[in-house]
Amino acid sequence: MTVYAPLSRIREAFLPDAHGRTVLDVGGGNGSFGALFAQRGARVLPIDTDRRALLQADSSLQAVRGSLLQIPVRDGSADAVVGRAVLHHVPDALPLAVSEIARVLAARGTLLIQEPCAGNLPAALARRFFPTDRHEPGERVLPLTAYVEAIRARFEVEAVTPHFLTSYLLPHLVGRFPTALRPLARRVTAVLAGVDEGLLEGSSRLASRAAYVSIEARKR
Repeated sequence: MTVYAPLSRIREAFLPDAHGRTVLDVGGGNGSFGALFAQRGARVLPIDTDRRALLQADSSLQAVRGSLLQIPVRDGSADAVVGRAVLHHVPDALPLAVSEIARVLAARGTLLIQEPCAGNLPAALARRFFPTDRHEPGERVLPLTAYVEAIRARFEVEAVTPHFLTSYLLPHLVGRFPTALRPLARRVTAVLAGVDEGLLEGSSRLASRAAYVSIEARKR
């Protein structure tokens, strides 16, 4: 398995009846997270403030420039909303962001959010020592419970799945190994990712130490 396989499995299982649905990919940039649903026949709208990222979206997607705090679509016009690593960009306006998502969703519409969480040391080291150009001023990862509580205020939370304990940092390190050792490093990474998944499935107490969370919810 790859480290990020559990995140991908949850996305793949979400919205199996996507054909003909309208899906908003909030904070979606080039639409890579929501593109799967377009392949299944959905109308997918990546929404982001980054114009350059939106210009890279596939022509099958309908990219829209706009803020998560003021989503530029009509009330109740979306069947589903998806987003990866978006809520932590508005940590001080989390209730407003969740309210906007609820506003644009139709009755009983569904939500899938995947977010990085505070409280995991390997992830904190990755953010500090291996930053990417996708980080921006003002973003701040929050505890897993902060995301869950904010979403629960407006939605029925159907599933909360924590991800990664030790393995989150490892993909950032593999490329720094000597070429000859990289296959072994990848195998070790995969083993540790599997151990993480088993530990998190077996103990709810470890959820607060997870590096990432998937939250599936439905509008009331």
